[in-house]
Amino acid sequence: MSTDAPASVPDPVPAQGAEDADDAGLSGPAETVSGPGAAEAVSGADVPFAAEPPFALVAPPPPPPRRPRRSPRWLLPAVGGVLAVALVAGLLVWQPWSPRPIAPESLTAKSPTGTSVQLSWPAADGGATPDHYVILRDGAQLAEVPGDETSWTNTGLRPGDKFRYEVATRGGGWQSGPSPVASVTTLAPSPVGLKVASNYSSATLTWKPSPLGPAPDKYVVYNGFARMATLDGATTSYVQRGLTEDTPFQYRVVAEWGTVSSALSATDSGTTRSAPLDNLQNVTVTPTSIPSGATGGTVGKAFPTSWNFAPQCATNACTMTVNIVVPGPQEKGFGLTLKVTPSGAGYTGSTQAKFAECGGTVTTDGIKVTLVPDKSQISNGQWGHWTGTVVASAPYINLNNGYYCPSASWDFNVAPGGSGNAGATGGSTD
Repeated sequence: MSTDAPASVPDPVPAQGAEDADDAGLSGPAETVSGPGAAEAVSGADVPFAAEPPFALVAPPPPPPRRPRRSPRWLLPAVGGVLAVALVAGLLVWQPWSPRPIAPESLTAKSPTGTSVQLSWPAADGGATPDHYVILRDGAQLAEVPGDETSWTNTGLRPGDKFRYEVATRGGGWQSGPSPVASVTTLAPSPVGLKVASNYSSATLTWKPSPLGPAPDKYVVYNGFARMATLDGATTSYVQRGLTEDTPFQYRVVAEWGTVSSALSATDSGTTRSAPLDNLQNVTVTPTSIPSGATGGTVGKAFPTSWNFAPQCATNACTMTVNIVVPGPQEKGFGLTLKVTPSGAGYTGSTQAKFAECGGTVTTDGIKVTLVPDKSQISNGQWGHWTGTVVASAPYINLNNGYYCPSASWDFNVAPGGSGNAGATGGSTD
């Protein structure tokens, strides 16, 4: 009795073998479903089973030879990345990146003396650590300073020199570009300590060269804006003569180096000394004594008048020609002219004049004037207040017939002020 053997089914392919086949690229084209019911098969719907014709049993083919297992594809890029990182690290170790130096962001230049310029700048902010700073003047390298210093002084210059400075930073084997430009002109210092001593007709100036500069080639002296003299640079004094009393001045001195001039020095101004008295001065003349029975004013009675002074001053002294008026005979003004000159604390002067009359004879008398200032009220030589005396002295005269005129004296005090009166009506001088 025979029985129908069940249809044999091939063994499934091992999973690893499928993976190997897939990795090896051995899979063939995808199977397709065709014929009746294909659409249903594709959609996954159940299809009624139909008996197939019987077929002969065939042994399954042997499995393909197992190939060495390869690493996943993602591993190679990862390993390459590690190698790249290692390579970059090696570059960093053997050739590290070096930053370039940076120039100072600003530069200050000033001239403290006529022979120097002082530079200063802030430390470079970022970049390579400075090894040195390079000083440039007018585009050419002038000096180098250590990288931990931020100032430098250029010496050995002359007043009035003009320069353009820059600073560059050197570090890490590189040199930066230049900093901003700082322009400066060296100081041309003015003379110092100007003093003026004046008298009635001259002024003497003295000064000193500035300690901030070298001795100049020359000095120029100005009075106001008028150029008075040009002197050698070793000369530090000057005397201006030919001035008149009470003349204002305003002296200044300039130093010069070649074509370079300093500013004007400080001014010393003032006036030459004033004459003690000048022009009309109102005075009051008061007789203090007169000879018995004589005329020539009344003792104690004030006589207002004006005296006119005309000074003539030399270097340290003045003489004054003065027109005086005193009460004469019949108390009329007696005027005369005389000169007074310095004497002791004041001025004195005398002259001869026909002042008195005796027995019909006009005598020639001596007239002496004394003027004394109030020292507390003298300003630049001028008297603010003063007093004086006048003495008229008549000589002894022998008249005929046993008569004579004894010597006699008229004394007057003089004080400034009063209403003034210039009306001299009598008197004469020899």
